[in-house]
Amino acid sequence: MSKFHSSVSRRDFMKGLGLAGASIGALSAVAPMFSDMDEVMGAPAGDLKRPWYVKEKDTPAVEIDWSLMKRYDKRIFSTGDFQKINDASKDLVLKLEGTTDINEAHSKWAKANTPGMTLRDQALWNGTQISRSFEPPYTFLGPQKSKTPEILGVPKWSATPEENTRILRVAGRLFGAFTVGVAELNEQNIKIIWSNNGKQDIVFEDVDEPYTTATKYVVPRKCKYVFVADTRHGEHATKTAPGAIINSAQQIAYFTAAHMDSRFQEFLRTLGYSCLGTSPAGSASWPVMTGVGELGRGANVITPEHGAMHRKFNFFFTDMPLAPTKPIDAGMNRFCYTCKKCGIQCPTSTIPIETEPTWEGHGAWNNSGVKAWFLNYPTCGGKFDYKSTWGPGYCGMCMANCVFSKFDDANVHEIVKAVASTTSVFNAFFNNMDDTFQYGQNWRAHQMGDTYIEDWWNTMGPEFGYLTRTG
Repeated sequence: MSKFHSSVSRRDFMKGLGLAGASIGALSAVAPMFSDMDEVMGAPAGDLKRPWYVKEKDTPAVEIDWSLMKRYDKRIFSTGDFQKINDASKDLVLKLEGTTDINEAHSKWAKANTPGMTLRDQALWNGTQISRSFEPPYTFLGPQKSKTPEILGVPKWSATPEENTRILRVAGRLFGAFTVGVAELNEQNIKIIWSNNGKQDIVFEDVDEPYTTATKYVVPRKCKYVFVADTRHGEHATKTAPGAIINSAQQIAYFTAAHMDSRFQEFLRTLGYSCLGTSPAGSASWPVMTGVGELGRGANVITPEHGAMHRKFNFFFTDMPLAPTKPIDAGMNRFCYTCKKCGIQCPTSTIPIETEPTWEGHGAWNNSGVKAWFLNYPTCGGKFDYKSTWGPGYCGMCMANCVFSKFDDANVHEIVKAVASTTSVFNAFFNNMDDTFQYGQNWRAHQMGDTYIEDWWNTMGPEFGYLTRTG
C-alpha cells in the first residue's frame, strides 16, 4: 500500500501550508474530504494520473443551460458586425507601428531588432512554415489506407470500454496527444455538435457506414462515442509572446495535430471501428465535457498539468465502446473570476474583464447555453486580425500569461494550484504574487525592456518545444 494513502481535510491541508488563521474559520463550514490517493492513482478509465487535488464531477465547473443551447450553424459565424470589427482590429497593429503595410512592418521590426520580430525570430517562423505544406488534410472519413480486420482475415478488436479508453490514451501519447477524454452522446450534449460546419450539414442517420456528399457529413447513430485529443503549445516558445517565436510553436503544434488526426483514424480503422473527424464543435466544448480541462476566461481550455498551453483539440465520433471520462473541478474556472490577467493583457480587449460571466454573447460568432466570458472574436480570431498581423503571426498573450501556465520546476506552483482547487480565498493573493514575480511581462517586449525573448535563444529547450514528464 502506498505510504501516501490518506484522506486529508481542507482544514488540515491549509494548516500544513502554514495558512491557518482567520481564513480557516471561513473555510471550515465547507470543508469536504479530499479524494483517497490510491483511488486517484487507480482511475479505471485510463492511465492519466492527475494531481491529487483534481476532483471529478458529474457536470462541468462552468454552468450550462441545455434548454438555451442549440446546435450551431457555422454559416452565420461571420454575419452581423463581424467584418466591421475585424477590419478595425486588422488596422490596429499597423497604426501602432506607423505603417499601412504588414510587409513593411516586418521589415521595420527586423531593422530595429524588435524582440520577437528580429531577423533571427522571423527566420525561425519561416523554418516552421514548411511543416504546414506537409500536413495531411483534416477529413471526415480519414485517409482510409490502412488494412482492416476483414482484409487481414481476423475478427475486429474486442475489449472492455475501460481497456479501449486506455489504449486510445496510450496510442494518443505516441501520436502527440497529452491525453484523451471520452463522452457518450445523449440528447443534451449532442447540441454541442454544429449543425453545419460552414459548408456541410452534420447529420446522424441509421446507417451502417459513414459517408459524405457535397452537402453533408453522415454519422451513423451507432457512433455514439466522442473522444477528444489535445495538442499542446511548446511552453518556452509560447512565453515569448507575441511574435514570430510563439508563432513557430503554433506551426509545430498544428503540424502535430493534423498528423494525429489521421493517425487516430487509421488506428481505429485497423481495429475495425469508425473514426470520424473534422471536429465540428467549439474548441473548448468537448475538452470541458470530458474532463481534459476547465473553461477559462479566455474561452480557452485550462488543464491542471499545462495551464492554457494548448493549441488544438481534435475530436472524433466512433462506434468503439469507450468508458466516458468525467468533467473535472480543479478550481481553475473559479480562479478566473478573480484573476482577469488574460483580459487585462489582451491587446485588443477581446477577452472581457468583468468579474461575473454572462449568458449573453457579443454576436453571431458566440453560441448560447453556457455562462461564460464570451470573446469578441472578430478582434482576435478573424482572417486578418490583430492575432494574425502582429507579425507574422500570433499574439498568444492569453496563453503565455495564464497563472496556471507556469513551469512546475518550483514546488510553489503546485502548492498554488492545490490551494486554488479547494478555496478561492487566496486567489487574489496568488494573482498579485504572479505580478510581483514579474511573470508575463514580456508583452510588447521592445517597449518594456524584458529580456525573456533573448534569453530563449540562449536556452536549450526540449524536443519540439514540449515539456514532458513521465507518468
